[in-house]
Amino acid sequence: MTHRGDLSAALRFVHRRIEEEATRSGEALSSEERFLLDHLPTNSAVPQPYEASPALIVPRDKVYERLCKFAKAAYHNDLRLNATSASEWQYAAAITELNRHPMFWLLEWAGVKERSKSLDRWLLWASGFTVVIVVLPLMFLLASNPNPKPIQWAGVLIGFLILVGLLQFASRSMVNRRLLRIINRARNPDFLAR
Repeated sequence: MTHRGDLSAALRFVHRRIEEEATRSGEALSSEERFLLDHLPTNSAVPQPYEASPALIVPRDKVYERLCKFAKAAYHNDLRLNATSASEWQYAAAITELNRHPMFWLLEWAGVKERSKSLDRWLLWASGFTVVIVVLPLMFLLASNPNPKPIQWAGVLIGFLILVGLLQFASRSMVNRRLLRIINRARNPDFLAR
């Protein structure tokens, strides 16, 4: 987590830009939209793809969609007028993601999230090779044993779970380091003073 002041500065920046964009478009934010912007939900009503749940029909959230629309328009207008403003948006996205603040979802929907596709691809390959190199030989070794003991299978299973946990930890650590690099690169006194 980063300093609370960084998160406050990032949230002020996004709030201000969304309100300015709404005003510029002639559709000022309503009190309901301002309230939602200040109190974004911390979880989604839509089930995640990995959750086993029955089909759920969730009505569209027009207020949230409108906030996303204004954030996207503000981001694209800022990029069109001044390409260096991307660092402020990247800073806000990185701070909110690092602090796991729900504003990150709104920024992601607005297209602010910068993803490193090549790094993601390499991480996926590296984790796959790690599993293949470590777990598969142990499984073949146990399978070739005429009388494998349950404790041996349990050891392989526990080792596999530990490996998956370490891969998850390493992945999260790499993402956090990338976010901190974005934050440090984008941090400047003019932006934090706003």
